[in-house]
Amino acid sequence: MPHNNYSVSPIEKIISILSYFTFGIIGMIWFIIAYLIKREMRYFLKYNIVQSMVISILFAIINLIKYIIIKLLLLIPFLSTFAIKLNLFFSSAMIKNSYINLNILQIIISALLLYIIIGVLIGRIFYIPFLSGIMNKTMKQYEN
Repeated sequence: MPHNNYSVSPIEKIISILSYFTFGIIGMIWFIIAYLIKREMRYFLKYNIVQSMVISILFAIINLIKYIIIKLLLLIPFLSTFAIKLNLFFSSAMIKNSYINLNILQIIISALLLYIIIGVLIGRIFYIPFLSGIMNKTMKQYEN
């Protein structure tokens, strides 16, 4: 990617990481502040803010689809046992201790966010299959 060749300021890294931890809320606030003071944001920061919002939306969509599928399977008599086991698989904690209870979807999202945040800390945009292609197309539309 051509956008990996410049230095990234510490504030851009901090805002990017906070945006991932808050599911895009801090990034949205930063977009609004930049718009109000008429300040242009650099590609790295815009990319990470938008990507954090897209990941949050995808996570919500995946959870909604999972919920709908399980509810539909529960309506079918001979598949209800399968639906119950499927629901237990997705909602029971795979990692469990006194501080953290994570199910399989949360583990996947956490691993993805850890991968992205490592990239942010070293000032690079890492490739994420499927998502990076969408992000590159979206960001090219709004580049100056």
